[in-house]
Amino acid sequence: MFEDLLPYRRITIGEMVGEIARTVQQQTGVRLHPCQIVDLFEGQIFLKGTLTLHSKTAARNGGDFDFDMVCVVEGDKLPSFVRDRLSLNEQTPVEKEKLKKQKSPWWNLVQVASKAKGNEIGSITDLQTSCMAAGQPELAYELVRELQNALDSLKHGTQVDRERIAEIRKQIKSAPWLKYKREDQVSRMPVSIEVEPTDKVGYLYNAVRSEVEDFFRTTLPISDFKGVICGGTFTQEMFEECREINRLYAAEVSRIMARKSEVEKQFGEAEAEYEGQRSNPDRKVRDAARRRRNAAQLTLQSDKDRTNEELKALMMLVRKWADEKKENRRGWCQALHTVVCSGRSKGSLLWNTFPQEAIDMIAEETGSQPVQVAAPDLVDGEIEFDHEGRVFLVEHANGEHGQNEVRRTLLLQVKENGDVVRDGRRVSRVHPFPFSNGRGEIRNGHVVFDGIPQRPTITQNRPT
Repeated sequence: MFEDLLPYRRITIGEMVGEIARTVQQQTGVRLHPCQIVDLFEGQIFLKGTLTLHSKTAARNGGDFDFDMVCVVEGDKLPSFVRDRLSLNEQTPVEKEKLKKQKSPWWNLVQVASKAKGNEIGSITDLQTSCMAAGQPELAYELVRELQNALDSLKHGTQVDRERIAEIRKQIKSAPWLKYKREDQVSRMPVSIEVEPTDKVGYLYNAVRSEVEDFFRTTLPISDFKGVICGGTFTQEMFEECREINRLYAAEVSRIMARKSEVEKQFGEAEAEYEGQRSNPDRKVRDAARRRRNAAQLTLQSDKDRTNEELKALMMLVRKWADEKKENRRGWCQALHTVVCSGRSKGSLLWNTFPQEAIDMIAEETGSQPVQVAAPDLVDGEIEFDHEGRVFLVEHANGEHGQNEVRRTLLLQVKENGDVVRDGRRVSRVHPFPFSNGRGEIRNGHVVFDGIPQRPTITQNRPT
């Protein structure tokens, strides 16, 4: 919650040294030399990349703060956010009780695991979220104690007040955007949802989701780009083999997606049933609907993992097939492009098999921007470059007898691996590209190599 963001003030070295000296003298009667205090401060407290908190401050965040990861929101960078937190009228914090831990013999491992599976932490936090969205923060704060009990239930055997949780759930309508938190594709989320005036997250959802809608409206099948990849030559045998690979690939993807759609449909039905029965006065009916929803949700997650593994294996197979095509890879790319353009696919098979060849052929057909290397501290001017990647500034000047002289000054060199070397050290890195003798210019902090088109390099992540 907002109170979990702990306000802090960075203590100066002088103030900290004085505080350490007073504390040590009060507790031990020993007066340390200032050099000893500085060593203590720099060696044990003021560590690079570390925030050291007082134990009382740490207790406000759950009781311990031992080498946890934290994020610092700095007041000079986000002043409104920090000012809002500092001006918050905090509720009385829930004190963490030091309860005695329950002992679980090793032979009760199954029961312990089963108990862990059935905790109510997720449902309580969702209910807290809905309370805040509905403009009922007092109910959300009331649930803090129940959340702590749920967290402590494994170690200390505490119990949550299910009756009170059920009463709050009857008063509060679930936040409409909560049901979409497990979606892994933005395109499957609605463009807008009806939200309460107090639902800040809902308003933010509607504002952001509508901005990305155009990205999904403009998705076109690869058949609309038939003329973009061309210039390769292939035989009838190559075409037939690509068509067979495409048929097998499409059949397997269709099978996987059909199963995925069926599982998602079953989960949607179970979720709808559960939402419809949440206000049912019969607890047995509510529990039965929840169990069916949870079972469908578990099946959905299991199917997602299975789908990912099957798609990875399928991509590995088609990439292995493509890697075996050592000769005329552009021809194979052209043949596969011709095959996939005859269907209604988005072209995933092409990009999983011959991505670099496709990029190169598209760049040649459509043209591209010339290669540019950032050089913000160089003045604008004319350059020449050679086949070794050396870049020279060209200056025209008048000689002693009035003749025109051309002066060339070495500025930098682009290595074969893309390293940009200047004054003997690497200053940046670009995608490697083939060099030849040519001319260009420096403009707006960039060295522009005319005549050498930009060719992005595709790095495929091999599935494991």
